[in-house]
Amino acid sequence: MKMKIEVLKEKPQRIELKLTGFSQSLANALRRTIISDLPAFAIDRVDFYENNTVLFNEYLANRLGLIPLTYDDSLAEDTQITFTLNAESIDEHKTVYAKELVSTDPKVKVYSENIPVVKLGGNQRLRLEAVAVKGTGKKHAKFQCALSSMELLDEKKGDYKMFIESYNNVPAKQHLKTAIEILKQDCDELKKELK
Repeated sequence: MKMKIEVLKEKPQRIELKLTGFSQSLANALRRTIISDLPAFAIDRVDFYENNTVLFNEYLANRLGLIPLTYDDSLAEDTQITFTLNAESIDEHKTVYAKELVSTDPKVKVYSENIPVVKLGGNQRLRLEAVAVKGTGKKHAKFQCALSSMELLDEKKGDYKMFIESYNNVPAKQHLKTAIEILKQDCDELKKELK
């Protein structure tokens, strides 16, 4: 039976598909490629200059790494983008949001500005510099740029329903296309190795 992908529902950040004629292993390979092989930018290193908040440096660095970033596909693999954050609260409590991360490159910025980073109490300050790099979900979950799940509809026909949701500015449909290209490249490399 010929393999076919049919779009059931589509929004820019979410797509629902019907896969027909797929083996379970191929459908799962596509799902896993979407989760772990798509490249994305994420904050990877954080240098703290001042932090007297209730959260320790390692915890804050982890939180910052999980903030989704938008980026331009034309950026090279080895590109490093620096973000700075300088927040303080004198008398009142204040919530620091992702929008306060200032990027040195307008091509890379936070995807959702309203993500809380930390709450500052009175007389607390947070100053840091963070470096974002490109990576994949295989390296760390912070580089995952999409979620994918599937549901078995008919095992004999190889029918599955697949859901893809994007965490960044790249549309879910583009994530699907990129994942298919990555799978093709992996199969081509395997064929070369077998010769």
